[in-house]
Amino acid sequence: IRTFVTLIRFDAAYHGIFKVNRRRIADFPRLQAYMERILRLPGIRGTVNLDHIKAGYYSIKALNPTGIVPAGPDHVTRLFAPV
Repeated sequence: IRTFVTLIRFDAAYHGIFKVNRRRIADFPRLQAYMERILRLPGIRGTVNLDHIKAGYYSIKALNPTGIVPAGPDHVTRLFAPV
């Protein structure tokens, strides 16, 4: 579960703000599947707030002087859609 904390933040925040944008977690089917399995564990989904994650990273003025927080990525947002 320790890697989940980084994986869930990667596409939503690290990918854009830290410019580690060669590939996304979504481009690695096994990592994506692992992340989805962890999200299905009881109590996990409720501990993840993507808006809070993005706002936190994108509010770092040295990295994002404009303060613009992206709406996406859609593939991460869809993980939290009602089933």
